[in-house]
Amino acid sequence: MQVNWEGLQSIQGEVVIVEDNPTLRSLMGDIVEEIGAKAAVFDMADDALTYLLHAHERCCLVVADQCSRTNLRHRIY
Repeated sequence: MQVNWEGLQSIQGEVVIVEDNPTLRSLMGDIVEEIGAKAAVFDMADDALTYLLHAHERCCLVVADQCSRTNLRHRIY
């Protein structure tokens, strides 16, 4: 994909992406890296949360797909 990102303010820090669909996950990671940011990409929220809890870099944005209330209710302990 060829997009002119000139004029877009640069992102300082890391973008964490959580997406279970491999095609969307890859596309979002590519776009984030294309605009000059570092992307940390995960297919499961548990892995992303563990990463965030131990990350030494500044995370400026988390992008996650929608979680249904039914799934969320089962994940809260």
